[in-house]
Amino acid sequence: MSSRISGENLSPQQTVLSPPSEVRYPTPTEATLHEMYTKQGLVRYGIVAALLRKTDAGSTELLLMPHKASSKTQHGALGSPGETSLVHANPTTGVRDIEPTTATLIRCIHEEIGLRVDASDLRAPETGSYFDTTWPLGSHFPGQFAGARCPIVFVQPDLADRIEQAGPTHEILAGRKFYAVKTALALADTAINPGALVRNGLHEWLHDAERALEIAEHSPLAPLAPTPWLHSADHTTDAVMADFWHV
Repeated sequence: MSSRISGENLSPQQTVLSPPSEVRYPTPTEATLHEMYTKQGLVRYGIVAALLRKTDAGSTELLLMPHKASSKTQHGALGSPGETSLVHANPTTGVRDIEPTTATLIRCIHEEIGLRVDASDLRAPETGSYFDTTWPLGSHFPGQFAGARCPIVFVQPDLADRIEQAGPTHEILAGRKFYAVKTALALADTAINPGALVRNGLHEWLHDAERALEIAEHSPLAPLAPTPWLHSADHTTDAVMADFWHV
């Protein structure tokens, strides 16, 4: 299976704006996950976030973080913040509700980076605020890919400083850093940097992010709309997609 979704799906997407000018990402449904599984063979769904900051010179830099060793990656491998979305089985309707993208993003920043933020702390382009792609699960899962919604999110300078200064968490080492996108691409390109220690799929994902930013950087920024996840989670999206395999 190809590691990329078709080109039109990689186009930066416009989100729904809810007054007063807040960015609200579309929330996937169980039907969305079923389509990902049946048409593309994807085995889970989540986010891979492009967390960005503007420098004093007006350029854009993107966060990369060194990861602890796991079944998905090598110790110290650079990657972007990512999180598998949660699922709640609605006892009234029987429908399984998927965690909203913004809620997954807020949880990702807390669990991976170790900081608590609100939606109002984050800014996204009104046009081109996310793109969709796929992400390889890792070296221990050959040929398996996840569907990834990729929010393009700008953080204020003080929050960017806190992110870089934060200590290690359960999955991430200290040493987080914002890089110019071209620098990040060069770091992750094993063709020109054979010793690159990066997560599987990062170089391809950075190319997608670079294309998305060409549109997003020309759009006004707006705060993210609060989308709290009020449910207790029963499982993650990989469990839902595994159910499709048994049907």
